[in-house]
Amino acid sequence: MTTLIRCLIHSHNKNGGIILKNIDKITLAHSFHLNTRLSKERLINWESIEAKNENINNNYETDFYFLREYSLKTDDSIINENIIEAVENRKSLDKPTVRPLQDFELLSNLLFYSYGKRNKYQKRPVPSAGSKYPIDLYVYIFNVKDIEKGLYYYNTEKNTLQLVKVGDFRESLMNAFTQPELLQRSPFVVISVANFMRTCAKYGDRGYKLVYLDLGHISQNFYLLSSSMKLGCRAIFGFFDEKLNHMLSLGEDQDVVLSHVFGEEAQFMENILNLKRSDVLQEDNNE
Repeated sequence: MTTLIRCLIHSHNKNGGIILKNIDKITLAHSFHLNTRLSKERLINWESIEAKNENINNNYETDFYFLREYSLKTDDSIINENIIEAVENRKSLDKPTVRPLQDFELLSNLLFYSYGKRNKYQKRPVPSAGSKYPIDLYVYIFNVKDIEKGLYYYNTEKNTLQLVKVGDFRESLMNAFTQPELLQRSPFVVISVANFMRTCAKYGDRGYKLVYLDLGHISQNFYLLSSSMKLGCRAIFGFFDEKLNHMLSLGEDQDVVLSHVFGEEAQFMENILNLKRSDVLQEDNNE
């Protein structure tokens, strides 16, 4: 349901001066958008921001106790498309098969090349406003080789998956989504968590918009890499926020903002099975 409110916003007259406008029955989202517009009178004082944040540690990894740690195993050989083909073949997973077993190398590629730190300069494959990188990635693993079922945190600093909780949490995770059938068929699910204050500490309320731009960059990487590895990907926004936040034990300044399910299209698997059947028939005929 859309929330309608009365709103007092900043606007400008023809001479550039600030005036206040009283708008009746505006949506809450529109009110936020209007009140975070940038103007000369509301420019950010960068010197003040830098002085305030000069002693802040720029290592933004979430620090918590974990049970075990798995180093990612990337394998470039399974990324077999150029960028044009990946873009042209990009699509959302529609009819997934039931939890096909996936290689750990495939999951490693997906995480590292979408959001991991690379080379000695610790650069990432996505831009981020102010290099704040407000998004953390959590992974629910249900059916991946060489790694146990459970909830993991992707530590980009060490390029590892840190096991937070052991177990098959598929049922409880499904109860937190409005389309549970997609999660039921996925071998792993990636949850994107926003740490709003990382960005808003520098950009104020306007930083809220920038967090979602960061999120979009990561999501597109997920889609393109999935396409290049013949893996299905689907972004899902239909979840119960507080329930999912509780499952991940998030802090007050953190919030789940998007999820991605991965798997294989049923039609794709049917085509492979048909090819195998045709090979068997051809061998029988040759005999």
